[in-house]
Amino acid sequence: SGAKTWVGTGDRNGIELNLERSTDGRNWTVISRSPTWTNRDDTNDTWNYTFSNLPATDVKGNRYHYRVTESPLDGYDTVVNGSNFTNVAEGSLTVSKVLSGGGAESGRDFHFTVTLTGVSTSGTKAEDFNETLGNVTFVNGVGSFTLRGGQSITIEGLPAGLDYTVEETDANQNGYTTSDNGNTQGEIPAGGSVYVQFT
Repeated sequence: SGAKTWVGTGDRNGIELNLERSTDGRNWTVISRSPTWTNRDDTNDTWNYTFSNLPATDVKGNRYHYRVTESPLDGYDTVVNGSNFTNVAEGSLTVSKVLSGGGAESGRDFHFTVTLTGVSTSGTKAEDFNETLGNVTFVNGVGSFTLRGGQSITIEGLPAGLDYTVEETDANQNGYTTSDNGNTQGEIPAGGSVYVQFT
């Protein structure tokens, strides 16, 4: 038996717990068995499960060892503690660029950097985050991209709980004055999104 705890909102369908057993603790076999759930509805953030009526030994009398694993769940980072699973919904970050003024150049590329810091709710260290999310590649928690006026980009799949800073690296240059909507720094929300606008 164990528990599944949800952090943040997201799609909670598609859960797959796998019951495995072994007689030597090294070679594990998945057995076809479904758990019994309690509190399994979207009004509860902690669901409990039990695998019942499991044989203690094989036909030769060798004692069975059991363990439970979880198949990866899209949109979540998972923390495993024994037979307990905590699923933390990933967050997203949208950055947009707005141009104003008669001399604005619609074809100019503006450069941006997202820097992640800290440790996520699921235990991911920002400096160890090396992932490509859409068109943005993060190396040691830092990702870069370009936008033109009227464009935006949404980065999905960010570990919740990390701190972020978004910077327009060429701000206040080349005859432009740059402002933002005040969301350039903050924390990636579990199952939520952050919107950053530069003008």
